[in-house]
Amino acid sequence: MARVFTAAEVESFQTAFDTFSEENAGVRSVSTESLAEILEIMEKPYDEASVQTYMAELDVNNSGRLEFDEFVKLIAKFL
Repeated sequence: MARVFTAAEVESFQTAFDTFSEENAGVRSVSTESLAEILEIMEKPYDEASVQTYMAELDVNNSGRLEFDEFVKLIAKFL
């Protein structure tokens, strides 16, 4: 069952997302490079293979980047 977040939590996730995302083709999203930086800040062990695994698992639209809803799924994995 998916965790339900409060409005305050979602707002804090949006702030974090805005910090790490960039606009690409008119859509804000997080790159694999930023994903590695996020994992480092969260003190989660990672290597290039695990970054690619997270991206493949979470990037449901196969854009090669994480949009906000996909980013929230990443955060949910670690809470």
